[in-house]
Amino acid sequence: MGNKIEFRSTSDNTWVMRITADRKIEVNEDVDVTFAAQKVLDAMQGLLTLQRTWFGLDPEEQSEMWDKAEKRQAYQGVPALAALIQEVEAKLKEKNE
Repeated sequence: MGNKIEFRSTSDNTWVMRITADRKIEVNEDVDVTFAAQKVLDAMQGLLTLQRTWFGLDPEEQSEMWDKAEKRQAYQGVPALAALIQEVEAKLKEKNE
């Protein structure tokens, strides 16, 4: 069988649940399903509680973008707002990668 992800018992190292290479979930027939589910939750707990720090625009970046928007607004109207939204989105994406 190709690549797979296995969740194993810490007491005797037998597999409890696995995800096969063809993306099927299998539970060892000798293992209680509730126990298998708990093993998966325990293994994933770190991912479930993982929190990323969000980086917003600092006051200087906000001011810079506002100035650009005011200059564009004088001659572009609505397209200036769309451009500002795209710039803000790009900047936030860059800061939060």
